Amino acid sequence: MEGLEEAESRRILDMVHQLAWRPEFQCRFSWEEGDVAIWDNLASQHYAVSDYWPHVRKMERITLEGEPIK
Repeated sequence: MEGLEEAESRRILDMVHQLAWRPEFQCRFSWEEGDVAIWDNLASQHYAVSDYWPHVRKMERITLEGEPIK
């Protein structure tokens, strides 16, 4: 982190990364036919698994370019 010593920066980043694993900061749901999930990769940590055998899961990605809407 800019402006911090490397060790302090590492401690803070490690703490933030550990927070992401806490259930109260996660969004989970059971998929049903026709469901769609949308998230902002710039504002969230996302982990997707495409292997839900024997079910088939179709995954697509859309990337938008340009200036953010204010």
